[in-house]
Amino acid sequence: MNNTLTAIIDQLTRLGLAPDELLAQEQLLSRAISEQRKASFKIIDTCRFDNGSMLALPPAADLKSDWAEGYIAFVLAAGAASRYSQPLHHLSCALEDKNHPDIVSSLESLAHEGALTWPLPQQLATLVSAPAKANELSAKDCERLSEEIHLPKALMPCVREGTSFLELKRLEHLKLRGLTGELFVTPPGKTAAFSSALAAANTQQLKPSTLESHFLEQGPALSTIRFHRDGRPVLEPNGEPSMVPAGHGAIAKLFPTARQLFPKSDALFIRNIDNIMGTGTAAIAATRAFLSMHRQLLTGVRAIRAALAKQQIEVAAASAENILRQFLPTSAPASAIKLPSGPVAALWRLQASLFHTPLNKPLTDAYLRELFARPVNLMGQVPNIHNDVGGTPCFIDAPNGGAPVKISLELPHVSGVDRKQFLENPLIATHFNPGFCAVEIPQDADYYSKQNRDFWLMAEKVYRGEQVVYYETVLYELLGNSSFANTVFVEVPRLVFNPHKALRDAMNQSLTGWLDAPSTSHS
Repeated sequence: MNNTLTAIIDQLTRLGLAPDELLAQEQLLSRAISEQRKASFKIIDTCRFDNGSMLALPPAADLKSDWAEGYIAFVLAAGAASRYSQPLHHLSCALEDKNHPDIVSSLESLAHEGALTWPLPQQLATLVSAPAKANELSAKDCERLSEEIHLPKALMPCVREGTSFLELKRLEHLKLRGLTGELFVTPPGKTAAFSSALAAANTQQLKPSTLESHFLEQGPALSTIRFHRDGRPVLEPNGEPSMVPAGHGAIAKLFPTARQLFPKSDALFIRNIDNIMGTGTAAIAATRAFLSMHRQLLTGVRAIRAALAKQQIEVAAASAENILRQFLPTSAPASAIKLPSGPVAALWRLQASLFHTPLNKPLTDAYLRELFARPVNLMGQVPNIHNDVGGTPCFIDAPNGGAPVKISLELPHVSGVDRKQFLENPLIATHFNPGFCAVEIPQDADYYSKQNRDFWLMAEKVYRGEQVVYYETVLYELLGNSSFANTVFVEVPRLVFNPHKALRDAMNQSLTGWLDAPSTSHS
């Protein structure tokens, strides 16, 4: 082990970190730094309707009545509000210094920028409308206001009435009906704050509900440490290793815990806390279609698994044929490799033509069972109608050779050449950003971390005035990856994709607008 890591192995263990895992991360980071390059993957093509790798949602007539049954609403809510509340940075500094002239000046600047139309905490909104009142703030008032500004994003208002992202997500979940429960991934040490906020909301605009809620913290098990560029761990002033969340990809470790909390559930409906869709008819109908499609795929694959376990090849093949008839587009090209004929033909065609699995082993019965045992994941991709550039469903060259991989590829893994050739052309990159994810919960807690060896990012940040690096994974590159899962991409309407990345994104938005007005008004 790296000598410096060896010296702090007791500290790492005491903090709940895995020293061996950190050593592997440090070696990958050191190699990336020494080679002076970040990992990128060559894009072969994007996933589109015309090449059969992007599907449409099923018509309403094909939907099941129990469409949400068995799903846990799994919400990524651990993000800080630093980017969202960036316009409040100067005010935050002035409050920290208790500098009243600067506080007043910052409030006046915010008013000039249009902050009265932003969803602000009540005390701050009052001061923006009358900056001179800030001269009356006590030291304690400054501290309270500063705390409000630095709340986790989930607890910040997202509409002018003051309803938070957390509260609006709860309203959406209640409207969906049939969910087993909801689970919020929170920042470390914030369970009590989230629980109190939801309890308070239930006594105000939210009606009492039997929808069960749980909170899981993005703690040490989902964290890594920062490194200096020479490979030394960054230490805090107290001598402890400097911990940092290891990216959304680490959250996959919580999937089995979700199943333990909700034993009747077998799948997750994953969204970000700041992606608001509201409870309008069109948004709920799209969600119903999406979850129904995933349930139909999952039910079909489970029938195949059961038949293969009993060596009932004809029965498994019949289930495969049924899935192919339902979902395989007529535009889907034939497999580039020669597939076995006979009873197993439909099973291999399902893997090759719908899931686009890179078939890199001899096509044996054991390999077939292995492939169908993988989780069934449905990634809801948003149409690219405004020249959006971001995470994109595409085919890439396999990292270590072999057949192409279908993946929801993140922007940091795209070369400048491919970005220009593929992503910046909305006629080629027709879809982006998985706003919805429906995923089967794997039995193995470390399923995705064991599978993943190539899809990670070297995060480079300034920390305490110094450039540092750390290892990070991206959740959607793991879930939407045909190497790891039986993955399908489907288009979801733009109206369910309304990310709030900055305060200005929600200017003039009201709660009634999200709940009652047509959802298309928020595109």
